Formats: sequence, structure tokens, C-alpha cells
Amino acid sequence: MKPGVPELAVEVRDDALHRVESACAVVGVFDDQRPLRGGAGLVDWRLCGRLGALLHEGRLAGRWALLSGEGRLGTPRVLVGALGESRGFDTSRLATFTAEAAQRVLELRAGDVAWDLAFAGPAVTPDGAAAAVLQGFSAVLEAAREPLTLRLCVPGDEGLRWRVAVERAVARRPRGGAPLRLSAVDARASREATPAAPVIRRAQ
Repeated sequence: MKPGVPELAVEVRDDALHRVESACAVVGVFDDQRPLRGGAGLVDWRLCGRLGALLHEGRLAGRWALLSGEGRLGTPRVLVGALGESRGFDTSRLATFTAEAAQRVLELRAGDVAWDLAFAGPAVTPDGAAAAVLQGFSAVLEAAREPLTLRLCVPGDEGLRWRVAVERAVARRPRGGAPLRLSAVDARASREATPAAPVIRRAQ
């Protein structure tokens, strides 16, 4: 571990974003994607359409919003970011979005964050998504003073594929940035175990 640089602990959760316990959850929404999908769709459902209403009223275009979990989610806060048009969305745009989100997470002083890893859709491969997200958080965290736990939620039907992608991204280690430590928690554990007791699979 680099002296003075906090650690980024990475957990892979085979569970839906709205069920994962965290200090803050992050979702991205496309301007031209309705109904909302992935983690954003689940959050909107649990909040009785509040996220959809925010978009319909045009209060998110090109901006960020912070919503309360209202006791209906595994997190008390949801950071929502506008992604623009879905057409042409790639790893470069994902990396930019991730870095901006990571900076806001640190400003909120959230010690752990839940992230829907597959929200970008088929345009971004699991390997590309994992690398972009870890690079963004690792780079921002290097300038911070506190460690952070990043809980990556993966699709249940393709969990193994996404888990392998995250393992590869951690093994490669992003250039610069905070050191990484990979944990793995299965779906049952993410609902029944405490977040402070992950099952450690690999340490970097």
C-alpha cells in the first residue's frame, strides 16, 4: 500500500442495488431511456416514481441530484447523475461520469457506496465497465484522506461474467490511484450479513 494513500476496498454483490446496504448509492440515467432500467429503475420503483418525476420535470438535465432513500432502500441517500444520450455511450464517458460521481461521494463523506455496474448496457463490456469504474474511484481516492468501500452490484443472471471482469480489473491495477483490495459477497450474504464482515477472496 502506498504510504499515506487510503485503500479502496472493492466488493462484488450478486444482488440488486436497492437491497445493498451502503451510506450512499449512485445511479446514472440517460436522457432518452424510458422507462428507467437497471439500478435506476429499481430505485424509481422503490421511491414510487420520484426519480422519474424528477426527470420528467427537467430538473436533472446536465446535473446531479441527491435523493433520500426514505427508508425504502438499503441506503439513506441516492446520488443521481445525468448521462446524456445513450447513443455513443462508451468507456470514456463512463470513466468521466465515474470520476465526477466519486468526487461527489467523497464530498458527502460516505464511507461506502453501492454502484450498479451494468447500468451502461451492452455498449460497454463487463471488462470495460469494471476498468473504468475502478480507475475513476481509485484516482479520486488517492487525493482523499479516508478509505472507501465500493460495492459493485452485478446482474444475477450474468453474475459470474461480471465478477471475473472485476477480478481482472483489480489484478491489472489502475495506473496510479489508491491501492485496491477485492472482496466477494454472495447474494445471501449481502442481505443477511453485516457490511463490516465481507468474505475476503483476494488481497492486493
